[in-house]
Amino acid sequence: MTPLPPRRQARRFLAWLLASIPAWLALLFLVWFGIPPLKPYLYSNNDIGWVRDLYQRKEQDLAAITGPRLILVGGSSVHFGFDAEKISQALGVEAFDFGSHAGLDLTYLLDRADRVTRPGDTVVLMVEYPLFRTTAPFTALPVFYSSFHDKSFWWRLPPAYWPAYASQFDLRLLWSAIIDNATHWKDAPLGNVPGPYRAENIDRRGSERGNTAASITDGMRATVQADNQIFPRLDRDLFGARAVRAFVEAQQQKRVRVLAGWPPTLRRVEHDQPAAALLFQDLRDFWRDLGVPVLGNPYQFMVDEEMVYDTSFHMNERGQAAVTEQLIQDLRPAIDPAERNDG
Repeated sequence: MTPLPPRRQARRFLAWLLASIPAWLALLFLVWFGIPPLKPYLYSNNDIGWVRDLYQRKEQDLAAITGPRLILVGGSSVHFGFDAEKISQALGVEAFDFGSHAGLDLTYLLDRADRVTRPGDTVVLMVEYPLFRTTAPFTALPVFYSSFHDKSFWWRLPPAYWPAYASQFDLRLLWSAIIDNATHWKDAPLGNVPGPYRAENIDRRGSERGNTAASITDGMRATVQADNQIFPRLDRDLFGARAVRAFVEAQQQKRVRVLAGWPPTLRRVEHDQPAAALLFQDLRDFWRDLGVPVLGNPYQFMVDEEMVYDTSFHMNERGQAAVTEQLIQDLRPAIDPAERNDG
């Protein structure tokens, strides 16, 4: 067979390429929008399954509570840190732990919290210190997660954030999801994918029950010891602080009271340095300017190493009990008698 001239070969290849584009777009559409056989069950980070099931469980249980609620909001330091059942019993309020995964960033975390609050609620906002340093509204994790599991987030985004959202969409993660679905689509759904955290360990008030000291490994201890903290001054123009300000203003307009707390964390030598003291004062000033009362002080929510789980911000059951008791003490004078179950 006589080979085609190079120019005709090039035209034929271009025609094939153009003809294949609709098929690729159709495949991406099916994977992205998740018809059941192609729904992305897997992801290189097992936390994705935990977060999806965590939100599903917490939002259902929170919505079932009638009347005013005391909602703890933050990242995983809040999820692992507090026993909302104890808070409810001690203060006579409907407390709920709505802590999630700090890796989702404040733009997403606080938007998700804004969707569940309603007039008459009280939010206790406890933000991990590194989240205030966010220099962009998104990283790849919340973009990937919301693209597959929370598409309503797209429509809630201000248009000014759309370019930043698109810039963080990692095509490697999308391709990985396509491969995973093609090879594992009959496997267990996200909630049953092996991982360090389990939605089954979340109780009816959103608190974690699987963070036992007995389950701590040497690897967890090594991770904690290597998890050093840095404390630059608060920059109110960075996206972390901007997300907090927008959330507080949205709650105030909704007639939701906001209180500021301090994230539970392992106490380190860095906390006694001048840089930490300056950051803590910056945060007090920040909350004051937003009209948000501050509960206690950060050192009251710092614990020794035997009270943390697998990171500096994750409490085990001993740490959870200690910081919960401290929060109860700080909340007691801040709770309006009308919010109590006993009237």
